[in-house]
Amino acid sequence: MSVTLYHHPFSRAAGTVWMLEEVGVDYQLQFVDILAGQQKSPEILALNPMGKLPILVDGDALVTESCAIGLYLADRYAPGRLAPRLDDPARGTYLRWSCFSPSVIEPGVMAKKENWTFGEGAAGWGSYDAMIQAMEAALAKGPFLLGDTFSMADVIFGGTVRYLVTFGLLEARPSFTAYVERLVARPAFQRAEAQPRRLRLRRKRGRGCHGPRLCRCRLYGYGSSASPSSPALIKRNCNVRRQNSARRSHAHDWRGTNWSGRGNYLPTN
Repeated sequence: MSVTLYHHPFSRAAGTVWMLEEVGVDYQLQFVDILAGQQKSPEILALNPMGKLPILVDGDALVTESCAIGLYLADRYAPGRLAPRLDDPARGTYLRWSCFSPSVIEPGVMAKKENWTFGEGAAGWGSYDAMIQAMEAALAKGPFLLGDTFSMADVIFGGTVRYLVTFGLLEARPSFTAYVERLVARPAFQRAEAQPRRLRLRRKRGRGCHGPRLCRCRLYGYGSSASPSSPALIKRNCNVRRQNSARRSHAHDWRGTNWSGRGNYLPTN
């Protein structure tokens, strides 16, 4: 297998797993412990000086940034299926809405949430209201951004919409929620969402949550439904869970386990 995704389920790399499942290529996951700051290690910084995930390595190709990874994977492994071919007029619409997500939706939502003061004419994302109108116009022509045709643009754009609506950062307009419902019904999305459950299958008793093994409390960030908890809160909640369920094993090692099929975790030593 040549495709390796540097991954943590709390990071944007979780969305990249959906991309990989859609294109259908075999891949392996390289766990990066972002809760311990491993993304800032020299090894990761050599791959991405931003010290962020996701990072995709495909043979000699190295790709970072979620949108770029999605476009790369579709062109490389699903041309004509998830990416319009170069001479297809639909490719312009495909690229437009793919890039709209990181360049307009994300900064536009952040600007509104944080009450940024800026000149709308000077900011590349314009105004929030114009952004919402553009998004609704994009979804008005069919079930997907290219009408009846699902594409990688829907993974990039739709993945952002789903996340923001889920956590209340984007208003849940009927067009947005109906679109998200169509996306989450896709088998590839459901396979990607099942990855953390697969990786929990192997458990061991008696190992601490903050040692070499990663416990479920840390994997899912107990203490906050919207974002990973602080290490102290995770540790406290994990101790409570251990005391209340002494017979249950919740410490497990999924970083060094090889699984058959797509989505294998690479050994860590």
